[in-house]
Amino acid sequence: MNATVQSATMQPLDDSGNFGGCQLDEGIDYVGNDIGSVHMLKPLSCCSACYYFPGCRAFTFTTHNDGTCWLKSAKGPTVVNPAARSAQPYLEAPSCGLEQGVDYVGNDIGSAPASKPGDCCDVCSTTAGCRAFSWTKQNGGTCWLKNRKDGVISKEGVTSA
Repeated sequence: MNATVQSATMQPLDDSGNFGGCQLDEGIDYVGNDIGSVHMLKPLSCCSACYYFPGCRAFTFTTHNDGTCWLKSAKGPTVVNPAARSAQPYLEAPSCGLEQGVDYVGNDIGSAPASKPGDCCDVCSTTAGCRAFSWTKQNGGTCWLKNRKDGVISKEGVTSA
């Protein structure tokens, strides 16, 4: 059996426009890594459910109980299952178009060590809710992870995306 791919772009779910949608893998089941489930009638509705569920990085939709999204912490192994549709939401972390001398003030959701600003892009893309960051030289280099870009100011020694 051949699996097909269906792509859908959804409207942004927040003011910063950081949610892009999903590309469904038709007939594919992401096995394991379940962290929760929600009742949904359509597979593309799982995109939004996963986006808002902490730690969700992928999902599999099945017709179980008239539609269930199996939320997952990671994609995991795949198997062919004609009754399943799976995807990883486009969470669109920063594009890593780094802006030197720019600081996004407030909206901190955490921090992580990083020796250079470019490392923050990877950290942000794997952190739930991260939509932007500011990097400083503090403590040998720190990514200040943000849930949105607000309060933009000019600040020497800070790099943001």
